[in-house]
Amino acid sequence: MMRSPLRWRTKRSSPVATPFRNSPRMSKAGGILRTILVASICLSILAVLRLGGAVMSTILYPFSLGSAGPKRPPCFKRTGLPKEEYVVLESVDDPTINHPEREKTTMVFIGYSTERFENFDEILPKYGDMDKTLDRVLLLWNNQDKCPPTPPSNTKVPIYVIPQRTNSLNNRMGDDVAKYARTRSILHVDDDLFLSEKLIRSMIRTFVKSGVNSFLGCFRERRYAHPAFGYSDQIPKEHKAKLKELKHNVVITRTMMLGRRWISKYNKNKKMLQFVNDEMNCEDIMISALVRSETNGRDPIYLPLTEEEYRTELPHPGGLSDVLFKKKDGNANEEDKRGWFVRRGDCALKAQEFFGKGVWG
Repeated sequence: MMRSPLRWRTKRSSPVATPFRNSPRMSKAGGILRTILVASICLSILAVLRLGGAVMSTILYPFSLGSAGPKRPPCFKRTGLPKEEYVVLESVDDPTINHPEREKTTMVFIGYSTERFENFDEILPKYGDMDKTLDRVLLLWNNQDKCPPTPPSNTKVPIYVIPQRTNSLNNRMGDDVAKYARTRSILHVDDDLFLSEKLIRSMIRTFVKSGVNSFLGCFRERRYAHPAFGYSDQIPKEHKAKLKELKHNVVITRTMMLGRRWISKYNKNKKMLQFVNDEMNCEDIMISALVRSETNGRDPIYLPLTEEEYRTELPHPGGLSDVLFKKKDGNANEEDKRGWFVRRGDCALKAQEFFGKGVWG
């Protein structure tokens, strides 16, 4: 009988192969072990770098590159699929929870226009340095034909650029935000703004003190939805004349903070999601209506801007306002602007079908 080149020994019913020293397989096995050892050392070094505060920003590709769907440019295939990273809400033992000066938030953008890459070049490194305030930055890339911007590397705050399957405003509250946000609050911001760290800190502080059901915006962008008359940026005089005190009740996603807990509730209303997709509009009105319907008509909190808690306006080429409101001479197109508010009014009225007739008070 031929002698086996391997000698087996058993420990807890698990066979372990022990090659002879002079076996030709010894050198091959040793080479494999050396490769594994070198790989382990490299991974350890990367782990140390991450713990040191420098993290690699990433372009994530959550969809299957080989699946059926829209044909995408080659740049969408630069990396493989990420490992799924479903997270659990923070435990009660987390020392940052309910601590106004230590709790962080997740910043979420929707990007589309390649003309705004200069904006990202300016703001992403700044946000990437706010590691005391931001846990992660998520840039959701909605453009189905153009490559997303490349995030800065070695930022203190991880920055994820995530191409989306569809060009939908519902992506603000989509699966990728639920998957990669691991803070209690989410801060939605437009890509033509820069928010100072003190302003973000003030919003977190207010969110913590007001509770996870609160939703916040900027005072200058207060909006008003009426159960019969629709939508406006001001409360009409005839409404103010009534005995009942009326307040602004809509926060727009240009600068909006709300609880991460609302994402799953938002996505349960399939008819509402389809309406937002059809209109390519209204997601902020629907988010505001959702929160109000679940909190007995809770009004938003609007924060004023100050010299320290400020917001900087950036160029906005290729934006929706350029398309809808500007004539060729650069002046505002008032007719289209009125039409825009009519469409928004229709959204406010439609929200009552999804969340109840009393949602706007």
